[in-house]
Order: sequence, then C-alpha cells, then structure tokens
Amino acid sequence: MIATRQRGLVNTAVLVALLLAMFPASSVFSPRAARAQESGVDSPAAPSADASEEIVYIDGNGTIRVIDTTFSGKQVQWFSSSGNWRSIALGDFDVDGDKEVVAVRGTPGTSTAPVLVIYDPVVAKGAIVPGQTINDIPWKVMFSLPLPSRPELVFAGNFDPNVPGDEIGIVRAVVPEDGADAGDVTRVVIYKQTSATPDGTAWEEHQIRDFSDKWERVAVGNLDKTGGDDVAFVDTDAGNFAVYEPAANFRKITDEGSVKKPWKDVAFGQYLKGGNHEMLAVRTADPPLNAFTIWEYSGGSLSNDKGDKFDPGPRVVFTGDINGSNDDVEAIMVRTCSGNCRRLIVRNDGSDGIIKEFSDGLTLDTDNGWRTGAAGDIDGDSRDEIVIIRSDKIRIYADAHNSANSSDINTSTDREHVFIGDLDRNGYISGPV
Repeated sequence: MIATRQRGLVNTAVLVALLLAMFPASSVFSPRAARAQESGVDSPAAPSADASEEIVYIDGNGTIRVIDTTFSGKQVQWFSSSGNWRSIALGDFDVDGDKEVVAVRGTPGTSTAPVLVIYDPVVAKGAIVPGQTINDIPWKVMFSLPLPSRPELVFAGNFDPNVPGDEIGIVRAVVPEDGADAGDVTRVVIYKQTSATPDGTAWEEHQIRDFSDKWERVAVGNLDKTGGDDVAFVDTDAGNFAVYEPAANFRKITDEGSVKKPWKDVAFGQYLKGGNHEMLAVRTADPPLNAFTIWEYSGGSLSNDKGDKFDPGPRVVFTGDINGSNDDVEAIMVRTCSGNCRRLIVRNDGSDGIIKEFSDGLTLDTDNGWRTGAAGDIDGDSRDEIVIIRSDKIRIYADAHNSANSSDINTSTDREHVFIGDLDRNGYISGPV
C-alpha cells in the first residue's frame, strides 16, 4: 500500500546509532511467568498508524526484538521480556489489522518450561497494562499456554476460514500421553480461537497430526488462493518435505524425499504470473537436475517441471515483491559454498527485470555466515526490501529493485529467525499508562 502521508525517514547513520542504543547485551526485564493480560485500562487509539513494516528477529540470547526503520510517530522498539525463544511467527490474532508475535520455547525438566506465548508489541485496541510500555508504546502478553513437550517450531496462518483472524500451529515432540503410533516422533497441533469474534485470548486444539519426520522448517501459503492456508514442512536431515491442507482435515497434498538429493527449504508465492500460487523448493542436487524447483498447483495436486540449476544448491528460499509489481514475486535464495562463490541469488519468471547483481548472485562474506532472510516493505514505498542475517549483523537491501547497495546493523542474532510484518498498521492505544 502506498503511503499517502509524510513519513519520518531515518538516514542510515542515525538509524544505526539509534538501533545500537536499543540493543543491550541482555534483556532489561527479568524473566517472569507469562499469562493473558486482560485487566487494565481502555483508552482511545492514537493517530500513529504507519504504512511501513517492521523487522522481527531473535537475538543471540533468544530475546525477540523489533527493528522499525521508518516511522511517522513513535518508533517501535519492542523486545520480549524474557529470552530463550526457539521459534517465532507473525499473525493477526485479535483481528485488529496488524500483526502480533507468537513464540515457543522450553524443554521439560529444565529451568525453562515448554510454553507458547502471544505478544502484542503494539496494542491497538482492548485493555492495556498500566505502566507497561516501551518507547511510550503499550505492549502486553495476550495469551500463554504451557506445552507438554519441547516445541521446535511455531507457525501461523488462516487454517480455519470460518473463524476470523489467524490460527497457530506448533511442531513439538511426541509424549506417551499423546498415544501416537510406534515410530512417530513429532506432533503438529493447530489451535484456533473459541470465539466467533476472537481477541487472541482463548484457544482450543483444532487439528492434530503425528509424524515420523523431525520437521525443522515450515512455510505457510495459499496455493489456490481460496479457503484456508496450506502448510509445508521440511526435514532437512532426512531430505523430506510434505505439504498439507489443514482446513480439509489435514489433507496431504504431496510429499517428496531423497537422501541423495535432500530438500532444504520451501516457500509459497505468486512466482508465475497469473493462476494459482506456486510452491518453491530448494535442494542439494547436481546438474542437470534443478536445485531450485517450481511446483505448480492444479486439480488438488502439485507438479514440478520448472526451475534452475545451482551447484551447490541453495539451503534457504523466501519470496518478496522487490519490484512492487503486485502481480508476481521473486525467489530469494541463500546458499553456503566455498571461496568467492555467489551466495545470495534472486530469480523470477522473467516478466519483471532483476538487476544483474542479483541474477548473477552476490558473494557476501566468504565464511558462509549469512544463514537466512526475509522480504517485506520496511520503508513503506510499496516495494519489498531484502533482509538477511548472520550471527552479528543484519543487512538490508533497501532498493533491491535497482541497486545491490546495502546497509548493515551490527547486532546479535540467532542466525535462523527473521520475519517482516506490520506491527503498527493501526497505531497504538494512547492514554494514561
């Protein structure tokens, strides 16, 4: 969406200085039990909505943090009040038009018990917790749920079209009480809200499925652009992926696996202009096989006969509309390789131009430190920017549609989790806090 109001733009030097001041070595809050925070003060909304999206990531201590590069009023500087978070996702759980953060952590028998928590970093409606602000923006814990076993992944999407807002899914270890079949080691649980007018505070189990795979990657999309979202899981060690439709009684759409040509990651998007969305998958496969593969959806199934060859193959793929065309997306891939090889590569269907630097690929650093990334409109210009992370740095390609120039933010990350979403689309609640 094009921003029609004047925005406060922050130059790179000032932004980096501000952001470094925001990031202490550890959280300034001591860990505490999380619970749904419903008591508080209702106040009118402030006129502080912002068209740009924010970067959400996990730092090296497991604290969830937000980087807000472009803001019209207050800068979102939120961070979680505790650390050790293992996986995060973004979704609209209270149907207020912006995103909340859902996170999982913990292992039974340790000082950090297994738990799922929903954070609202920018409270736009409902109750606020008096005094609980960061940079004068109210935040709260919307919901907390103890889990019976170690959670590995959390994801969010529209898995029940009959309930407004997003649902939440987790991937956790099987426990004896689950009554799983012999050989099953992983349970996927999808939760939906109990109310037809949800506010993010009351959830119940919606779908359950057990697997013998140890899912390590997850992606959510909508292949036919109707009904509920689809979800794809990847077991990177075994080289398997599988795609399911939770809203259709967890129907399996397809699964693929190869020890010799292991699948590493998947993503969804309108890669080919027109028609259904595609699923993009990357793997380790020597030419003449495609390491980047395009899976087209038709008649309830996926087929693959398009792609590109890379040696070695990418280990991560994500999508973004870096040209702002609104009719297709680019595939952005990260791979590990030796020497001065090209580690960041961009592809599309050819209808929109990609600058030569990205189509040829960028070397980045030679130590293979860059591990993953995300794309989103962090400056409100209606084009997606590319963001990649390594353990000590976040890199932003702010004009990826016509330039490979980048700026870095020196900060600790877990190297594995970065998302981009609009946390303050509708502003935040004002009033006495």
